[in-house]
Amino acid sequence: MIAKRNIFKFLLFGFLLLSGARLGAQIESLARAQNLLNTKQPDKIDQAVFTIDSVIKHKDTKGDFVSWTTRAAIYYEVYKRADKYRLNSPIRDTIISSIHHSDNLKPDSTTRVYNQKLLITLAQGYYNMNIRFLQDSGNAEKSLMAYNRYKSMYKEIFPKTDFKAKDIEYYLAVSTVYNDKYAKDSSEKTILVSKKAYEKVLEIDPDNRSANLGIGLLNYNEATVLIKQLEYEVELDQIEVVQDNVVKLAKQSEQYILKVYNANKSDAKAVEALYYVYRMLMDKVKFEDFKKKCSELGITVNDETASQQK
Repeated sequence: MIAKRNIFKFLLFGFLLLSGARLGAQIESLARAQNLLNTKQPDKIDQAVFTIDSVIKHKDTKGDFVSWTTRAAIYYEVYKRADKYRLNSPIRDTIISSIHHSDNLKPDSTTRVYNQKLLITLAQGYYNMNIRFLQDSGNAEKSLMAYNRYKSMYKEIFPKTDFKAKDIEYYLAVSTVYNDKYAKDSSEKTILVSKKAYEKVLEIDPDNRSANLGIGLLNYNEATVLIKQLEYEVELDQIEVVQDNVVKLAKQSEQYILKVYNANKSDAKAVEALYYVYRMLMDKVKFEDFKKKCSELGITVNDETASQQK
């Protein structure tokens, strides 16, 4: 990547080629803003913000791409210091709008490349933010907002980008984080987020192994939680309803896991999961069949308690 210092020397040189009537106070202000930027000192950068904002408002310099690209670069330094991890950042918005102003003024190739690289950096910032929201705070809503903004910015630069693989990676990451949360809190809200993430993957790739196996195991584990509730939490008149829900979830689990098994009958995780599903459904024939398959694959199973979670 071309060093910012060299870029701004080039840009300033281009500015000096303007007519003599435009040389003077505003050119000096632009040069001063660039010099302040190059110091990388926070207090000097703050002065550069004030200076460049006057430059882009002046009639002699507001129509030149150099002013706007310089403004984007200055505000980027402030952004790195103060707003890098904020989902909604007025400073980031100022950088983006400044780049758009510059691009609309038909900049030279060097400036266009710099503008593009700065947008890519901001887009990557959104991507990093989505990971931060997901892994550090478990906030799926904000993570998704950051991820969608990343895609939107990236498509602005590369309109033909296919995000299918990236989307699958993202939604599987969401499901993994929320699976871990569900193992701790058994919350209906938590499992819903995970299921929706798996469903997003299956919309893109219906045969995706991780998503089919994952949602199948979620249904099984949810049924297991209901079975445990039967032991001490459920009123007598609700027992039949809960039992019906257990069967429903187990059958849903079977549906997804079978897709994995049918694609690869040696898939150990699918074989083991189906063993427990059929035991839960009390399907003796299939239960014994998959018990045998587990043995053939060297899988040790718990043959004692039907409430064992996978």
